[in-house]
Amino acid sequence: MAGHLRQHDLREPLHADGSQILGLDSLAIPVMNTTPVPAYTTQLCNAGLPFRINVIVVTEFWSADDEILTTTFQLPPFMIVPTDHDGINSWPTFLTTLRQNIEYKIDNIERMPSGVSSNGLIALVFLFVPMDNLAALHAHLPPV
Repeated sequence: MAGHLRQHDLREPLHADGSQILGLDSLAIPVMNTTPVPAYTTQLCNAGLPFRINVIVVTEFWSADDEILTTTFQLPPFMIVPTDHDGINSWPTFLTTLRQNIEYKIDNIERMPSGVSSNGLIALVFLFVPMDNLAALHAHLPPV
């Protein structure tokens, strides 16, 4: 099970102008992507077998008292079915759906009466879970 767990730190190195890439853009832009998560997901999609991705999001919020709060929440599982043309069947469609889910969750947290505001994402933890036949999927997995 531990071999299917991938963590991606969303605070990428600083650029020459001092700006920092935060958030999902670091996964979407291949030049900035320093994690094997997209390649791993693409390889599983190319195997043609359905699988599920569970995502845990670690984010920072500013409280009304100017304190930094670190919050962790889990999104509903994403079902990846490579042969489904209308659903999530590739890395770009997964990333788009992931972005929408995270933004929706953060917006809901910010609208609560506590007065917190988002300070950005810290990390995403991906857990890849085979849906049908573990033995069939195991042969297609890249080495850890």
